[in-house]
Amino acid sequence: MQPGPFSHFSDLAPIILILVNATAVLAGALTDLFYRKIPNVHVAIVAVCAVTYVALFQRDQLLLHLLNFFYVAGVGVILFRKKVLGGGDVKFIAALALWFLPQQLGAFIMTVLICGGVLGSIYLAFCLLHLLCKKHLPWLRVPEVKANAGMPYGVATAVGFALVSLRFM
Repeated sequence: MQPGPFSHFSDLAPIILILVNATAVLAGALTDLFYRKIPNVHVAIVAVCAVTYVALFQRDQLLLHLLNFFYVAGVGVILFRKKVLGGGDVKFIAALALWFLPQQLGAFIMTVLICGGVLGSIYLAFCLLHLLCKKHLPWLRVPEVKANAGMPYGVATAVGFALVSLRFM
């Protein structure tokens, strides 16, 4: 029997899904960095890629991956209402949680938190650098960091996802 035109799909599907997901994660991080927004389309692409990947290659674990999503989304809504995280950040983290099993979720969340701490330190360093340059080197143009703009937590989320993905996938 001759192989059909889509016979190699099963070989290419995981690669395609992972590349599309990586592109959406990078796009989400970059738009958060430059515009402080994570577009819903990026979140949706991540979620669709994750569910499709799990449905095709880990079907028996799909419910566990979905439970991760609902758990993270539920906790995220509470953090959003307390103004700890932005809505886009919550959706982004919840969509990325779909890629992990429950026993991997803790590592993902902890890595994102650590990356967020590093990002916060860098953010504060830039604020301090701006103030010092403004006071002591007024002729030097240093980009201003707006204190009320918020941190681009999508960057920390994307880096945390990449680090944990390299470990578990």
